[in-house]
Amino acid sequence: MSADIDRVKAEAQAHPWVYQVNVERQWPASLVLEVKEEVPVARWGGNGLLNHEGDIFWPEGSDEYQQLPLLEGPSSNTAQMMAQYYELSQRLRHLSLQVDSLQMEARGAWSLKLKNGVTLVLGREDLVGRLERFVSLYQLRLKDDVEAGRIDRIDVRYENGVAVKWRPHPENTADLG
Repeated sequence: MSADIDRVKAEAQAHPWVYQVNVERQWPASLVLEVKEEVPVARWGGNGLLNHEGDIFWPEGSDEYQQLPLLEGPSSNTAQMMAQYYELSQRLRHLSLQVDSLQMEARGAWSLKLKNGVTLVLGREDLVGRLERFVSLYQLRLKDDVEAGRIDRIDVRYENGVAVKWRPHPENTADLG
């Protein structure tokens, strides 16, 4: 009966894997704790994880979540980054492309890296329009192109086109002797 419910709740909530906790007193001498666990949906920086709302939590042993997408940017913008990640991922899904990482620079410029290794530079404005320009390019020219595997980076910040940076041609290592 003398347990401080607020203190019990605060101590339980302090655990990094606890998303939400509810504590109730059950007569005559029990406490009932309802605990909802954090569910990571993305990695944050070096050691953090993000939940579905964009809240950062810092558990030990986050190395086992390396398959999750990596988000990097100002910690005050995590909810915006999660929303942007969801939107960009949905727009790429029908092309069977997956976002591996999303970065927002301090000045507001966005870039993302796809699981196939291609980096898209989106800039600060009209992200959806710029991504749609990439989608059109991908469907028309890159989807079935043998050379598309050599693309390192595509910059879609230009008004009337894109800039493509290619990976170097593999060196011919055949034995000439």
